[in-house]
Amino acid sequence: MKRLAVGPMTTPEYDEWRVRRVNDNIPK
Repeated sequence: MKRLAVGPMTTPEYDEWRVRRVNDNIPK
């Protein structure tokens, strides 16, 4: 998994996945 080397992976889908992961790590 290349997290730092995003490159062309900067797509809405990837962004949504990252947001979901961040939200999962931050309990409300």
